[in-house]
Amino acid sequence: FSRITSPLNENSSTSVTIEENGPARAVILAEGTLATNAGQKVIDFTCRITARAGNSDLEVTFTVRNANIQRPQHTVVEGIELWIKTRTGSNPVARISRHDGMQTLPLGNNDNAWIHQAYSAADTTDLSGSPSSSYKPHIPYSGSNTLADEGYRIVTNDGTVFSTGNEDLYPQHGFGNLAGDSGGVTVAIRQMPYFWPAAIELREDGLVGAGVFSLRNGWPYTFSWRQHESRSVLFSFHRGVGPDPSLQAKGFDLPIGGRVTDYKHYDDARA
Repeated sequence: FSRITSPLNENSSTSVTIEENGPARAVILAEGTLATNAGQKVIDFTCRITARAGNSDLEVTFTVRNANIQRPQHTVVEGIELWIKTRTGSNPVARISRHDGMQTLPLGNNDNAWIHQAYSAADTTDLSGSPSSSYKPHIPYSGSNTLADEGYRIVTNDGTVFSTGNEDLYPQHGFGNLAGDSGGVTVAIRQMPYFWPAAIELREDGLVGAGVFSLRNGWPYTFSWRQHESRSVLFSFHRGVGPDPSLQAKGFDLPIGGRVTDYKHYDDARA
């Protein structure tokens, strides 16, 4: 389910267990270490896949940790992505979020489409400083308070469809939807404009990917010693065109919780 770019591969010591087993939800837990082809261990990871009863969504939380005392140094990787293969049937269409709506792109033979979210002005990180500061963002500085890549772009194999280069313009709820005559899937990265850089990729052959540390970034990612970062991704499967992907992405970003007043219901359901 996870892919890390060559020359890094998933280490054979990965363990997969059932962490929770219903009745309301099930959680699959995978833990391991990403390593080079030569077997050198690089960075540890934890991946949780959550499925809920009566729901066709899968929620994936992927965490990387550079906190192993046996490797007390900074780590640099090119990218980490989550990929799945779907069967959409004929006439696949890609739908991708924009700051002003949605981009629709029919996909022909061997076509692909993707959105890359570079630095956005979403208020999560203070970038005040200069290229010589101790802070190392995932996109390098090009000058004081300015990063080398800002805004977002939508690209197909034929070239750039839409690009801003403006940190103040970004889809508030980032998503990609791939659907054909048989069905499809919506992919959303939780709080995508806040966890830049990130990407969502859709391919005519049914492959869809979430670049939680995107290969489209153009620069490697530096994980400081003792650093850990988590990303959550939604894979929502459906028949036919499916529901509005923008609403699915918004719901993923803004979940609603609830409870019943009579706790006996929880005891009876073991939930």
